Amino acid sequence: GAIALGILIDKPLYVLAKKQSNNFINNWLTKAREVHGNKMIWLGPSIRHLIEILGKGGSVGIVADQRGPIDSPRINFFNRKTAFPIGSATIAVKTNCNIVFLVFVRKPDFNYECVYEIFDKSIFKDDVQNNAILLNQSYARFLENVINKYPEQYFWMHNLWKY
Repeated sequence: GAIALGILIDKPLYVLAKKQSNNFINNWLTKAREVHGNKMIWLGPSIRHLIEILGKGGSVGIVADQRGPIDSPRINFFNRKTAFPIGSATIAVKTNCNIVFLVFVRKPDFNYECVYEIFDKSIFKDDVQNNAILLNQSYARFLENVINKYPEQYFWMHNLWKY
């Protein structure tokens, strides 16, 4: 999806990712992700770089498929309190960037369709933490809608409800 999106918007998409512990896999994924001009931003100290990119009007893609830490605020996801990562939502709120939720779904003819929703920032109030929670809850609702529409394509690699 990130590769296609970078091609569609005709400018580099900076993709936030966690380095894989296996160097062979990490190098292979990096080459695949960057082959059409996208650039990787690794979790950790380079988050500052992500904020700079957003400040200059760049585009950043975040694959939000990780379970949040145990102390994360809980989001209602499929009627269960669920830990969602709060960091990227906080950055989005603080930088006031435009936010688009999107996924690619496979069609019966093996082509893909981009399903997206432009996030409405007018629901934000004054508090950064609460706005980040509102953003995550909106993202969870978006995912629920897509998963309910395409349940056969739902596969989560992580134990989302570990705690």
